[in-house]
Amino acid sequence: MKEDPPFSFLAENNIQQVARMFILRKEDPGAIAILARHLKPSLSKTLLEALPAELRAAAEQHAKAAARASDAQARAISADIQEGLAFVNEGIKHLVVLLKQADGPTREAVLDFLKKDQPSLFLRVRQHMPVFEDIACFPDAAMKSIVLNLTPDHMARALSGASPKVTDKFFENMSAGAGALLQEAMHYVEDWREGADEEARATIMETILHLDAEDRISIRPRGEDSII
Repeated sequence: MKEDPPFSFLAENNIQQVARMFILRKEDPGAIAILARHLKPSLSKTLLEALPAELRAAAEQHAKAAARASDAQARAISADIQEGLAFVNEGIKHLVVLLKQADGPTREAVLDFLKKDQPSLFLRVRQHMPVFEDIACFPDAAMKSIVLNLTPDHMARALSGASPKVTDKFFENMSAGAGALLQEAMHYVEDWREGADEEARATIMETILHLDAEDRISIRPRGEDSII
């Protein structure tokens, strides 16, 4: 029985999904170049334009090598992409898992893309992706573990300008000694450069997602699928 050509399952309705998957997985540019060479021009253009500039440029640099790729290489990459799509298509929860495992900048880039191009999907994903302000709703048991994994400097920077509810959540789940250290660190917050608060909040959320992914904490109230 004759095999289908590699990548024959890709079309306009799923090529953007492949691009998002590549961003999350930090795909090898060589593999992207091989895929782009096998696609019809319109699909190849759509794929490459959906990638971050740095990844797109790296893939384009592999164009000559991609021309020498064997059929076996192409089929292996095709099978890997098909398997990845099947995984993602199982549901929003799997996409959330991928996002939680991604680094902060990658996660923000994908969420920003979804917000602009796939608003309905973004809203569904957002229900499972906490942001800094959601900390006020975290269970106290989880919060006690979270603060033990953070430094006073990071917390002080992150709490600069934060809502009273979020700030109280931190102090309510710290020992008196840890709270005193945090209060002292917050006295120097005005000496930090602009943007340090957002960077610190992103670092804290990355720590929280890491702890949650490892089942070391649960940031959802018992019996709920989402904190929101």
